[in-house]
Amino acid sequence: MLVHVLAILAGTVQVLGFYFYFNKVRANQTQPNTSAWFLWVLIGTVNATSYYTMPQVDWVKACLAIVNALCCAAFATYALRNGKFKRLTPFEWTATIIGTGAAISWYATSNAQVGNTVLQFAYVLSFIPLYISLWNDPRVERPLCWSLWAGSHVIGVFVVIISWNGHPLDLLYSSMQIPLDAGVILLTQRKVKM
Repeated sequence: MLVHVLAILAGTVQVLGFYFYFNKVRANQTQPNTSAWFLWVLIGTVNATSYYTMPQVDWVKACLAIVNALCCAAFATYALRNGKFKRLTPFEWTATIIGTGAAISWYATSNAQVGNTVLQFAYVLSFIPLYISLWNDPRVERPLCWSLWAGSHVIGVFVVIISWNGHPLDLLYSSMQIPLDAGVILLTQRKVKM
């Protein structure tokens, strides 16, 4: 019972982060990184669908990945339709192509666990263009949404631990997202001389 409550809480916190992010972007207070969001939609979709290829679908563990994929896709669709994305830099094109290749490689493997591990590499890569944008201008993002997203992944780690079935790779998705989101939070706090 507790694990179900925590899974729902993690998904709710994730949606709340997207609600605040959507409002910040709509008010032109945040500039979403095109490369990162494209990769998050692609990787998130592949990650969420990877749960369906496992021998037994564990909906409690899959909840956060599915909510994340749906919210990323909905937000990216909004941002694309409303001109919120900017043109990709040459580096962002490179990161997007490599990240896309890593995500697609999941389909090339017949092993969902190996594919999911490769996806985590793509997730790490997808944050690099965003980190570069934040290094150049910490004002392009706000920390609240990223704090909520990191918090949802902390809860996600507890969900996996409470419903432990002996698969260490189950911890990979949420445990990778926590430091990646924390990196965004830290970079938004950087003071830059203008």
